[in-house]
Amino acid sequence: MTLFIALAPPHTGDVPAGQYRYATSADGTTLTAQGTAPLAVLPRGAGETVAVVPASALSWHAVRLPQLPRGTSAARLRSVLEGLLEEHLLDDPSTLHFALAPGRHTGQSEVSPVWIACCNKAWLTSQLQVLEQAGLPAARLLPAQWPRPAGALPDLLLAGEPDQPVLLASSANGVWQIPVRSQQAFEQALAQCAVAHPAPAASDAPDTDGAVEPSGPVLHTEPAVSVLAEKWHGAPVPLRTLEQNWLAAHATDFDLAQFDLRLSGGGHVLRRWRKVGTRLLHAPEWRAARVGLVVLVAAQLIGLNAWAWIQQRQLQATRADIQTLLTQTYPHVRAIVDAPLQMEQETDRLRHANGQATRRDAETLLQALASALPTTQRLERLAFSAGELQFNTRALSAEALEDAQARLQSFGLLLRPAANNQYTLTVQAAP
Repeated sequence: MTLFIALAPPHTGDVPAGQYRYATSADGTTLTAQGTAPLAVLPRGAGETVAVVPASALSWHAVRLPQLPRGTSAARLRSVLEGLLEEHLLDDPSTLHFALAPGRHTGQSEVSPVWIACCNKAWLTSQLQVLEQAGLPAARLLPAQWPRPAGALPDLLLAGEPDQPVLLASSANGVWQIPVRSQQAFEQALAQCAVAHPAPAASDAPDTDGAVEPSGPVLHTEPAVSVLAEKWHGAPVPLRTLEQNWLAAHATDFDLAQFDLRLSGGGHVLRRWRKVGTRLLHAPEWRAARVGLVVLVAAQLIGLNAWAWIQQRQLQATRADIQTLLTQTYPHVRAIVDAPLQMEQETDRLRHANGQATRRDAETLLQALASALPTTQRLERLAFSAGELQFNTRALSAEALEDAQARLQSFGLLLRPAANNQYTLTVQAAP
C-alpha cells in the first residue's frame, strides 16, 4: 500500500493546523481512501510513504544547462544551477532546495530547457522531520503540480474551498496558481491560461475509440468547488481531485529528493524495484502479460499433474503384472505382501528341492568372491549365515577393493570392508 501525505503549506492552507491531506492506494493506480486527519491517526504499515509538496510551495524555472561531463558531482551541478537561477529568484539560492525534472542532464548538450523546482529548504526539511517523528518517514517526494511534457494538452483544475477557489494550470510552459473569487476573475484566468499555456496543434483524426481528441485545455474541478465551476463555466465540468494528481505523479519518474536532501523511508533501488513490481502487478498495459503468465503456470501445473497420473498408472500396472506373474507361477501363494521378495523365496525353495544352489547360499557367494578378488588373496576365518559371508584376508588396496566391489555388484552382491582386515559380503535386496 502507498500512503500519500500532502505537506502543510508554508502559509495558510486549505486544511486546519495539525490536519494533513492524505490518500492511500493499494496498487498505485487507484485510490482506496482519502481525506484529512492528524498524523497520529494515519494508517501505519504502508509499503511506501510519499510526501507531496503543494503547488503553492513550489516554483518552476526553465533553464538551459551547459554541456556537463558525465559523472558531474551533485555539488558541482547545484552550483551551476545557482548561477543560472540567481537572477530569477527573490531569495538567496543557498536557502532554497533545488530539484531537476526527470531526465539525463549530464554527458550531453541540452537542446530544450530543463525544468527546475525550487522551494524553501528550511520549511521542507522541517516538514519531513515532522513526518519522521510521527513514524511516517517519507520514501519519495513528489510535486502536486508539475510542467507537462511537450505536446501534452494544458491541464486546468479548479481546487480549494468555495470561499477561496484557486485555478491550477500546468502545461509544457510551466505551472500557474491563480486565485479566482468571481466569475469575472475565473474567465480572466482562463484567458490568461489560454495565452500562457496554448494547446498543441489540434488533430481532427479520431483516437482508437473513434472519438475526436480535445483540442484545447482540459478543465476539471474538485468536488468542493464543483458548483462554482459549473456556474462560472456554464457547462458541466468533470470531477477530479488533487489526490488523483498525486497518483499521476507517482506513475512518473519524479522525485524531488535530490542533491543534499536524503530521505529515511527507503533507498532509491528499493523504491525502483517496488515501482516496477507494482506496475507489473496492476498496470493495465501489463494485463495481457499477467494473463499469459497465469495461463502458462496453469498449463504447467496441469501438465505436471497429468504426467504424474500417467506415471502412477504405469507403476500400478507394473505391480499388477508382477503379482499376476507370481500367482501364475506359484498358484499356492495366496497372500501377496512383497511380490519380488516372495518370488525370490519361492524360486529358492524350488532350487533347494532340486539340489541347486541359490544366490544366498555359501557356495554361490564363494564362487562370486573367487572371481572378483585377486588370485593372490587368501580367505581366513570364514563365517556364513543367512546370505551373509564374513571373512578375513590381507588388506586390499583402494583400487583392488573398488574393482572387486564393481564385479560383485554385477552379481547383486555387496562387499563392505570392516576393521582388522575383515570384510562382509551380503546379498543385495531385489529391486
